[in-house]
Amino acid sequence: MPKWPVAGRIVNTEFVCPPIPDRNSDWQATFDGYDGAPDSPTRNQIGSGRHEYDAIRELVENAGMEMPLFPCVEAFRIIQEANRLLARVEAHCKALPSPLMETIDGLHEALRAFKRATENLEI
Repeated sequence: MPKWPVAGRIVNTEFVCPPIPDRNSDWQATFDGYDGAPDSPTRNQIGSGRHEYDAIRELVENAGMEMPLFPCVEAFRIIQEANRLLARVEAHCKALPSPLMETIDGLHEALRAFKRATENLEI
C-alpha cells in the first residue's frame, strides 16, 4: 500500500477497483492508523476517487484540512492513469508479443521510478 506524506500526516492509498462500471471510486485513501471500526475516531476518515490524488484530496477535505498544492498535479494524474491502463492491458493481454510486453515492463519501471523519486515530497 503506497504511503504519501500529506499536510504533516501519512496517507495510505489503495487501488481497490470495485466491480462496478463507474470508475470514480477506484482509489481509496486513509490516514495511517485507520481501522474503520464503528467506534473508532478514524471511521469516517476515508477518501475515494478516480485517481489516487483525487482520493487523497477527498480524505484531506473530509478531515477538515486544507489540501496543499502538489506541484505537478496534472503529471501525477497522468502517471496514475497510465498505471491504471497498463494494469488493464496486462490483465487482459497475457499473451502479448514479447517486444510489447518488454515495453509495458519498461513503462512500469518508469512509473515505479517516478513514485520512488516523489515519495518524500510533501503533496
